[in-house]
Amino acid sequence: MDCRKDESEEQIVQLIGSCQRRLFLYLLGLLCSRDLVEDVLQETNAVLWRKRSEYVPGTNFFAWACSVAFYEACKARKKRRRKVPVFSDVFLQGVMPELAAAADAADPMLAALQDCVRRLSQGDRELLERRYDDGATVRIVAANVGRSTDSVYKSLSRIHRDLFDCITQQLKEDERP
Repeated sequence: MDCRKDESEEQIVQLIGSCQRRLFLYLLGLLCSRDLVEDVLQETNAVLWRKRSEYVPGTNFFAWACSVAFYEACKARKKRRRKVPVFSDVFLQGVMPELAAAADAADPMLAALQDCVRRLSQGDRELLERRYDDGATVRIVAANVGRSTDSVYKSLSRIHRDLFDCITQQLKEDERP
């Protein structure tokens, strides 16, 4: 009996871990404050763990986690009403399904982005990495690579367009049966 309990607890830990990024995005849509989202996500994780026996294996864990996160977000909003943009609970209930769907869709998009970035030429990847280093600006990148700012802007624009096209194509291909 203890072995089954250990297996189910391990499964819950894996399920909670696997949806952290999506829950974060979902909560960010509800709360609009990164700091508050981090606090609410931690509380959501604690509630998910405490209520783990209520989860029905084989059902949509993310949907269940979103419902828990929604109530935790509402509680946090009430506690910090002055610090958080105030939306009515009715409004939040209305957007909840859309936010959950958007957060759920983030994983395939991220996977497509990672794949498309790998497909870029080494030079394009390096330029992109330099641009998104902490504190980097186009001006700094241009100086570091010995190119004009305008040239770097044009290259980054082309890279972004190529990535967008690649991601769009990959997501379309993933939708096909």
